[in-house]
Amino acid sequence: MKNAHERFGWLEFIRVLKDTTVRVRLRVDRCIAEVPDNGHDGQFHLLSIIGGDSDIGAAWAAVQQNQVFKVEGADFAEAELTLGEILPREPQRTGTPAPGTASGCRFGGDDADSPRCGY
Repeated sequence: MKNAHERFGWLEFIRVLKDTTVRVRLRVDRCIAEVPDNGHDGQFHLLSIIGGDSDIGAAWAAVQQNQVFKVEGADFAEAELTLGEILPREPQRTGTPAPGTASGCRFGGDDADSPRCGY
């Protein structure tokens, strides 16, 4: 594909700390989002970004803190989006263990009624 880089969009967020301002700008490969008519308060459903380790780590930290990202691209206007609230994961119970192996989940510990899954 000629000029494949032109299909990429940009994701940007700014983090203001006590004495520092950090601006991170990454390439967007894929983005599926709900964007209201005003372009604000939208939400990502899928986001695929390209960047270095530190930039990706900073983006993940921003997702965990529910920060707003500015997204723009060749096919769409600038929008301000979040990934929404990240819900805590519940322990997953494993299926039937293979014969001769221990179960993935066990009961015990501080609260005898809560499963602790060891993966």
